[in-house]
Amino acid sequence: MIHKLFILFGAPAMDLIDVHMGFVHLPIGLLWGSAAFDFAAFLLPMVFPRHGHRPRHRLLRASWHSTAYWLLMMGAVATIIAATLGYYGNPFAGKGNALAQRATIHMYFGFTTVAIFCTLAVWRIFLKNKFTKWQAASYNALLLVGFIVITVTGFLGSHVAGP
Repeated sequence: MIHKLFILFGAPAMDLIDVHMGFVHLPIGLLWGSAAFDFAAFLLPMVFPRHGHRPRHRLLRASWHSTAYWLLMMGAVATIIAATLGYYGNPFAGKGNALAQRATIHMYFGFTTVAIFCTLAVWRIFLKNKFTKWQAASYNALLLVGFIVITVTGFLGSHVAGP
């Protein structure tokens, strides 16, 4: 059926790398949102030390953690899709020029991003979204590293074709 549409209307003028460049903003937004809600929930008792453990604030923190959980799950899946699109759509693969080197560095950062956020997602599923203080601190430390890595990955991706 699709083949017949291509015969009638021609092949689409979009490659996998074009889809990657458009799609990649979804996991970035989801994962940044997850990090923001988790950091806000983690910092709430520090910002309001006398009020951070009131029932209203506990409910607020639980809601923020739940929101961060679902954003992380969707973001982890979307990150896998974005990395797959970038890997198979890479127009510079096998070329030894400067563009290929920049694309390769971006690809490695992308795979690192996938590894970090999928690790965080599995960790959260395993702990059923309930952390001890040390687990929360180590989770937030890895989340901060992931936030930095995804930001650098996006920056490198925007500069693959040149500064």
